[in-house]
Order: sequence, then structure tokens, then C-alpha cells
Amino acid sequence: RMSEGECYTITTEYYIDYYVTSGGYTYFSHSELVNVTQEEVCDSNPSGGSQNGGGGTVTEHDARYDSLDDLEFQYRAQMSEREEEIYDSISVLKRFQYLHSASSAFNSSSEPRFEAVCRVPNGQADAYRHAYWNALSGSRIGIDLTRRLTTAHEEKPAPDGYQEDLHYKETVMDLFNNSVGLNIAENPEGDIKKSVDIALRTGNLYYLNNLDSNCWATGNSQLIQTDL
Repeated sequence: RMSEGECYTITTEYYIDYYVTSGGYTYFSHSELVNVTQEEVCDSNPSGGSQNGGGGTVTEHDARYDSLDDLEFQYRAQMSEREEEIYDSISVLKRFQYLHSASSAFNSSSEPRFEAVCRVPNGQADAYRHAYWNALSGSRIGIDLTRRLTTAHEEKPAPDGYQEDLHYKETVMDLFNNSVGLNIAENPEGDIKKSVDIALRTGNLYYLNNLDSNCWATGNSQLIQTDL
């Protein structure tokens, strides 16, 4: 158990989790290390409970295995045709990094600071999600490849009942916020997430106002600066 004032560094390793077929046999593999993060956890609670919410017990090494199959199940259906073509042409490692970036950005856009209404699409949370997704992916698989993938992502047709000219407002918003994220990746100044947070607070990202009940753009919707 951690004693008061004691600190540990938790190292988290991210691995690819996928299947390989060779010689008529399918093998399970998670041998490719993708990323490593470290977080310092300190206990200032005299009762012995740790600040990390883990019941007072902290392991010094925590290995996390993310499944590429699970990420593809979640995200492949959301890809445009051209995005999927590009995605299928890249390495397994880059596929994982691209989708893991999207997943991390979505999770961060669900933070309590964002309004529960219209988180996705078109609200401030969506502006943040696109910028963070592109910043993360750009830093992992490269600026040009990320731009190709996320630009192609916006080629998906409008949902049934959504006017093309109104849906186009959403596309303009997404492409703009994508470009902000890519610029952060191309010109890093410290922590990527903090850089996207600053862009959100200082109005460098844009979202749509006057949305309908589906969170779709309306004739009155305009791009306005974020202010969280």
C-alpha cells in the first residue's frame, strides 16, 4: 500500500492486438509495441487510499492490450469508401495508430466540460474531437497520411433527410478543425492534448450554432469560435 506522500510512476504500454494467418493457420499476436505513457501517482491521503482511485494498491507496471479488431469493428463502418481504400493500403501498425487516435479523441470529447447536448456532431466537443484526432494521428503516422485519411473521411454522403447544402456546413467545420490539429502535430509545442485545449479555449476551433434536434446544421447555422 502507498504511504502518505509516496509517489509511483505508472508505465502503460500499448500493444497491437490482432490475428495473423500463415500457412493455413491463424495465430493470435500482440507483439508490436505502439506507444508508452508514464503517469506519476502520489498519495496524500493519510487513510492510505491512493489518489488514482484504485483502492490503495498501485502496480508499478501496467500493460494494456488494445484490440485492432475491436477498433475496426467500431470505426470501419464510419469510413467513406476512399478513406477505407487508403486505410486498407497501410501497415497494420499505422491502422492501429490511426484508429487509436480516433478513439482517444472521442473519449476526450466526452469529458464533463462539454455540453451533453450535441457533443457529436457539430458542437464544441466535436470541434475538439476533430482537432485532437488529427493532432494525435499526425504525430503518429505522419501529417500527409493523416490529412489524406481524414479528408477522405468527410466524403461520406449526407444522412437521409439531411440537405446537402446544410451538410456541407458540417464538412467545412470538420475540415477546418482537422487542419488546426494537423498544424499542432506539425509544429509541436509540448503536450499535444494541452495544445488542443489551448486552441479550444482561445477560439482557434470552430463549431456550428443553431442546430436542429438531430444536431444537424440548419439554414441559420453559422461557424463560431469555441469558448470553453
